[in-house]
Amino acid sequence: MVKARIVLPEGYTLLELIVVMVILGISLHFIMPSLKKPDNMKAVARRVISMAGHLRSMAVRTQEQQTLSYDPSGFTVSISKKAETDMLDEDESKSQRIPLPEDVTLEASYPNGDTRSSGTISFHPTGYASPVAIHLTKDEYDYLTLVVEPFLSKVRIYEEYWEFPVR
Repeated sequence: MVKARIVLPEGYTLLELIVVMVILGISLHFIMPSLKKPDNMKAVARRVISMAGHLRSMAVRTQEQQTLSYDPSGFTVSISKKAETDMLDEDESKSQRIPLPEDVTLEASYPNGDTRSSGTISFHPTGYASPVAIHLTKDEYDYLTLVVEPFLSKVRIYEEYWEFPVR
């Protein structure tokens, strides 16, 4: 008795290859936006968060009020002379301006419902900070909100337009 043996060719059919390519293409379409370089708006947000933490701790250490000013062109750090001479080295004292990219707009809202495009955030010697939500907007649909809480040492960041709760 002779048994017939069926030998299949090694490899994949064209249909199987096309299905795999389509699945990979769809996966890459959704993965690629999260892999691209961070945009300028997030870089500015990181610098502002870092500077706010630095100013808050400097205000407590020097027992002098420190301020971070904002306007449509960016952020400006105002450091007291005592803190500047005692705490900062030459490189830190030169980096007191954080410009906004040209396609990013700035607006700040306060707990009382007031909104402004320029103002200051004060960091007091007691550790208290002026509460404010800074909205960075790019292309009128991409939002990033930095929230400075009065008693928390960290600045919260939201990738949406966040507002203070109505009381």
